[in-house]
Amino acid sequence: NFTVYSSVGGGGGIPCLMSGSAEEWDRLADALLNNAIQHTNTVLWSDMFALMELIHQDTNAYIGTRDVIQGASVLLGRNWKDSDCKKISDGKMAVHFSHAALHEGNLTNIDGANDHPSYRPFVARSWLKMWKETCDKSPISKSSDVIRSLSSTDGLDNDLI
Repeated sequence: NFTVYSSVGGGGGIPCLMSGSAEEWDRLADALLNNAIQHTNTVLWSDMFALMELIHQDTNAYIGTRDVIQGASVLLGRNWKDSDCKKISDGKMAVHFSHAALHEGNLTNIDGANDHPSYRPFVARSWLKMWKETCDKSPISKSSDVIRSLSSTDGLDNDLI
C-alpha cells in the first residue's frame, strides 16, 4: 500500500516522505495527474493539495501516518539536550524542513542562518549535525535509525554532519 509518512490534522498528507511498490507509485501518479487536470484554472494547486483532496474523496487512496517531524518543532533556538531526543525525535523517521519551518522555528542557535527558504539545506545540515552529536549517543529507539542512516547516506556535505 502507498504510504504518506507526513499526514496533517483533518486528513491529507504532505509529500515529503512516501513509499510504495512500483504499481502503487503508478496508481498514485495517475490519480495526482487526473486531479491536477481538474484544477487547471486554480491559481495555486500543488501535489500537497492534491493528496489532501484525494484522501477526502477516497479514505483508502493511501495510508497516512505521522512519522515525520515538522521542521519548526525541532528548531528550538538552543542546542538539543539528551531529553529532547526521546521527547521529540524518538519513534520518528525523518524531519521535514518545509518552506514555513524556518520562519516558524527558532534559528537563534544556528550561526549564519536566516528564515529565507534558500537556507533550508544549511539549516537541515546544521540541525542534523547537532542531532547526531546529541542523539546518536543517546539510548533512543530503533525507529530513529532511519534518521541516523539518512544522515550518513543522503549526500549531504559530510564535513558539516
